[in-house]
Amino acid sequence: MASALKSINGVSVSLDLSQSTEAVSANVDGSYTVTPYNISATLAAIAEKGDTQATLTVTGTTNSTVSKISAALKANSGVSVNVTLSESSELTSLSDSAFQSCTSLKTMVLPDKVCLSEKCFQDCTALTSINIPASETTIPKRCFRNCSNLVSITIPESVNSVGGYAFYECSSLSEVSIPSSVTSIYSGAFSYCTSLSTVNFAGTVEQWCAITFGGGGSGSADALANPIYYAKSLKINGKTLTTAVIETSTKINAYAFYNCQSLTNVTIGDSVTSIGKYAFYGCSSLESVVLSQNLTEIGLYAFRDCTSLTGNVALPNGVMTLSDGIFYNCKSLTAVTLGAAVTSIGECAFYGCFALESVNLPKTLTEINQYAFYNCTALAGTIVLPSGITAIAKNTFYNCKSITGVNIPSSVVTIGENAFMYCDSISNLEIPDSVTTIGDTAFMGSSDKTSAKSLTSVTIGSGVTRIGRNAFANQSNLTTATFADSESTWYFYSAPQVVPNYDYTGGTEIGKFSASDTAENATKLKNTYTSGYLYNSNYSAN
Repeated sequence: MASALKSINGVSVSLDLSQSTEAVSANVDGSYTVTPYNISATLAAIAEKGDTQATLTVTGTTNSTVSKISAALKANSGVSVNVTLSESSELTSLSDSAFQSCTSLKTMVLPDKVCLSEKCFQDCTALTSINIPASETTIPKRCFRNCSNLVSITIPESVNSVGGYAFYECSSLSEVSIPSSVTSIYSGAFSYCTSLSTVNFAGTVEQWCAITFGGGGSGSADALANPIYYAKSLKINGKTLTTAVIETSTKINAYAFYNCQSLTNVTIGDSVTSIGKYAFYGCSSLESVVLSQNLTEIGLYAFRDCTSLTGNVALPNGVMTLSDGIFYNCKSLTAVTLGAAVTSIGECAFYGCFALESVNLPKTLTEINQYAFYNCTALAGTIVLPSGITAIAKNTFYNCKSITGVNIPSSVVTIGENAFMYCDSISNLEIPDSVTTIGDTAFMGSSDKTSAKSLTSVTIGSGVTRIGRNAFANQSNLTTATFADSESTWYFYSAPQVVPNYDYTGGTEIGKFSASDTAENATKLKNTYTSGYLYNSNYSAN
């Protein structure tokens, strides 16, 4: 407690000065030593002198008097203030929003024993520097949100988690140092930290793989928990990570290397059994990856936008499901070898893999989801679909213009819209009796007149009862169309688009497709029925 001796009528009296509200004079070095009680008057006196900056050491601060410091900073916002809270104070924690919107606060030095709380320094837009106390275990959510002038932050080894949106919109933050003790960084922690260029991690690559990014937020907010998103690189103990050899981990967590554009080579040891979603998303310099032979799971979009990934990626036998978008836009990838036990290929799995020339489809495969091979323009040869496939989903092989044929097994019941649209190199097509529906533009040729259309003959199985609009449009060289069912009467129903389970009856009768005049059948298929659907007398909406 600050005190002074004063003589009154010859008697020495001790006076308590700790709660004095009078302004204090500057120290020899120009700084000021104040208390929570006289900080406001001192700042007012500094402003009155025309000074716009002040350096203050605040003594005697307690948990209950922090509000006086905050109020003084807000009341004298014309003075840019550097604040040190004395280590000798009784302060142990800052309450929620303790210094929120103190826009004149430039720097802050906190005692090591102080614990932070939510929104402590949110909207301190002038704050350029602050230490995180060495006793802190968690950086609370939104603690430094919108500290738009904060330049760097060092997280002490005591911290194990960073709260949601903790550094949200710290748009000047260029460097962050993270200790190996951190195991969780929550959603949006580094959202809009657009100046981030350096992420230092004081640990191993395996420890980085074990950090949980996100939780409780949207997909984009979870991704922005990882500071690599903006920094585009990661430094492990001071060295930029270009080659990652992951030897002892059992799992690579979701978003682990999200947008790590410095990464060129990855070797995943056999200890790893799981790769989380988006783990290597946007690693645009990644050229090669060697996968663990014990992998059983690769998450959604794990290698999306790895645009430099080339050669053949061999998936181990333990991976039975290819997740959605697993190699989305890996436009340099030339070949993929699927494991012998694969049962499902996810939506957009190879979307936009323009250089992909070959992929094996194991006999165990029962499902290929929509857009799986969309725009795989180099995919060549004959596609042999396994006998377990029951549906060819929409846009599955859209614009795979180099495939020359497709073998459709008798297990297939439906062919979805755009399934083989713009596949201009297919020459002959046999649709088995098991198929009941051919979707809109399923085999439509491209409108590019310079692109040769190879399709010359089509056999339509007896089970087909509906053919979608433009299903064979633009197939200018189609000369033969054989209908296995030449007895059913066909109808035309005019409709701009398909309505599921709608009863397409009441259409205009067009008669039967001839068993002998295959040329006339072909003309009908490719040149008419562009504004509606064909269905025959066996068709049922259900």
